[in-house]
Amino acid sequence: MKPYLKRRSHTPEAPPQENPLKAILQYAAVPLTLITALLYLLGQVHYGAYLSYWGLPESLFPLSKDQSMINGFFRSLQYSTTMLQTMLLVMIGLVVAMLTVIVSTYRPIVERFSRALSKVVPVARKHVVITSAHDTAMDGISLVACLIWGLFLLLTVVFPCMWVANQAKESARKEHQDILAGKESGKQFSAWAVLQVKTDATTFVSYSGHLIQTSATHAALYDKQRGLLIFPLANVARIEIPERRPGGKR
Repeated sequence: MKPYLKRRSHTPEAPPQENPLKAILQYAAVPLTLITALLYLLGQVHYGAYLSYWGLPESLFPLSKDQSMINGFFRSLQYSTTMLQTMLLVMIGLVVAMLTVIVSTYRPIVERFSRALSKVVPVARKHVVITSAHDTAMDGISLVACLIWGLFLLLTVVFPCMWVANQAKESARKEHQDILAGKESGKQFSAWAVLQVKTDATTFVSYSGHLIQTSATHAALYDKQRGLLIFPLANVARIEIPERRPGGKR
């Protein structure tokens, strides 16, 4: 060995410690993404059901992602408040069932339970044996439990969407009935509006009715005699929405 060559120690370096906050954020990314997608879906379903009652195309009256998220957030609060008791009972039942399956299928727990049972009841020592048949049965139970959880997750999406769609249609139906009955709107500003629509370069026609929906390009007006009217905003010169007076009539 040459004198100028020295032996170096190959001591492995300790791996760098991972930031716990980073790990928490990584694990939280998936549920946050799912919750965000669910809120967006609820907002879109509610808005689409409301438009479908009036026969308005979503292509002319689109809803932005931010508005969908806000709408879905309020719809989820409404759904949770209405179905809170049912949701709690279902969640408790599923958690108990899942814990039971975990305890019964986790081999170290089963082995510890078998040893404890053998000490308390010596006669059961020969009868309580974990075999491959037990493992196969527990694997089947675990698969069934996973399927049940998957079905539950599916129902947590389907049922709220159905409920939200029915609520939107019921709200639109009530609004329609109030319009036909001549009742005052419960909003801060009256739903009654007057649109000055340009027919040519010098002629304007006034249309009055209940303003159902507006977008960046169109406005939908409902009149008892004419029904639902959709106007491109490019042809609307002015929209007048009078402020509702307390106890006042139009």
